[in-house]
Amino acid sequence: MYHTANRDFEKAFESILKDNPLPNMTGNVCDHLCQSKCTRINYDNTLLIREIRDLFQKSSLVPQ
Repeated sequence: MYHTANRDFEKAFESILKDNPLPNMTGNVCDHLCQSKCTRINYDNTLLIREIRDLFQKSSLVPQ
C-alpha cells in the first residue's frame, strides 16, 4: 500500500511477490470479503487490496 500510494509501482509489485508468487491467479479468484471487515472503515475507507493487485495484473509489470 505504501509503495503504491507513493507511485513506486515496481517496489509495490516486488512487495506483493514476497508473499504471493501468483498475484494474477489469486487476484482473479479473490472475493474480497476482507473489505467488509476492514477496520479502516472506522477512520475513512476500506483498503482496496484486490483493486491494487488488479492494477498490477493489467500493467506491464506482471509477466503474463
